[in-house]
Amino acid sequence: MSEKQFNWLFPLDMLDNSPSRIDGYTKDLERQYRSKCVLFIFSLITELRCERSVMSTACVLFHRFYVFQSFSQHNRFIISATCVFLACKIEESYRSVKDIAHIYEVVRRKSPNFNPELECKGLVEQILIAERIILQTLCFDLQITHPYTSCLQKMKNLRTSIPEDVRKEFYQISVNFINDSYLTNLCLIYPPQYITVASMFLATLQLSLDPPIPSKTSKEQSWFQLLQSDITEEALKDICFTIVRLYDEKISLSSINHDVSKALRTKLDTMPSLDDSSTPIATVSPENYNEMKDND
Repeated sequence: MSEKQFNWLFPLDMLDNSPSRIDGYTKDLERQYRSKCVLFIFSLITELRCERSVMSTACVLFHRFYVFQSFSQHNRFIISATCVFLACKIEESYRSVKDIAHIYEVVRRKSPNFNPELECKGLVEQILIAERIILQTLCFDLQITHPYTSCLQKMKNLRTSIPEDVRKEFYQISVNFINDSYLTNLCLIYPPQYITVASMFLATLQLSLDPPIPSKTSKEQSWFQLLQSDITEEALKDICFTIVRLYDEKISLSSINHDVSKALRTKLDTMPSLDDSSTPIATVSPENYNEMKDND
């Protein structure tokens, strides 16, 4: 493994030229495959009764895998199930490969009436083969940091800014937005603390919490100023709009209704410019990845 830390963030031009795109998949189709497979992962995790961390880790593994592999070459549902299998190990919530195969069949066929001995044997072999492919593709680097950690820390820092009677609701709404972010490829573009800030910002909009966004001449602090940790206004808006766009397409893990989605979009559209700047995000280039593979 290279001594240089591999941060698993990628420039947009690299994502726009993914193996799937080269194989003829459109941007919209690749996006649909990613979101629908995350919903499938969520269904598997629910049936397995695993913790949230398992779902989040499985989603990140899935998104990272398809940066370097094509949907045309690897069955997306087998890869999804295998990412769940790996995530259970990583998050110390172990489930056997037979457990994963059994739940896979239940969720995919929507019927528990099948012979597990006959029908799961081949699936078990496929998952074990896919596990090796995923590990090799990801250079055996399974370290993942999720936005939930920084969300908890920011909640502590903002205790005096958030009314006590809505703190619990505010935190839960923020977590819901973080959960929905995994339906997109945001985890490949922005560091987890950026997704935290954007999710908490969306929570302030949904709850219509003061302080409001000020004008440039106002001396009072805005939520953007209170929440931000070197995130740019451009990055904030991009993350927020990407998450809200899911609700326009009726895709969500948190059941956001149309009225809430419309209100969020309106508030984002009318948000004044804050003219902020920050340090550019370091991303992975194909050369970095090849170097990492060579040093593995």
